[in-house]
Amino acid sequence: MLLNSRYDGLTLLLNRKVFTRQLFRCKKSNVRYGVIMMDIDDFKHVNDTYGHIEGDRVLQRLGQLLQTEIKSDVQCFRYGGEDVLRRADENLYTSKQNGKNQVTMGEL
Repeated sequence: MLLNSRYDGLTLLLNRKVFTRQLFRCKKSNVRYGVIMMDIDDFKHVNDTYGHIEGDRVLQRLGQLLQTEIKSDVQCFRYGGEDVLRRADENLYTSKQNGKNQVTMGEL
């Protein structure tokens, strides 16, 4: 039951409820954090063209990729629909700030 209450059944990523709880804890404890939100462009087109079963497979594969490719100190969440949130811990946030990374902002 604990697995079902913390993880999204489709992607097996942590769910929105867990993200909200952890975000609240970080704010309450004054812990710095970073958030990266991903969106699959035109995902509705995938569902409309290939069906919801195929759309679910796309989301499952995305969940698998994130779980295998993301460092262990970063958590991935399914926030809703095809949106996926990743919350980086304080150490990762600090190391990225000190690096020479470029950031590209897209439309919200």
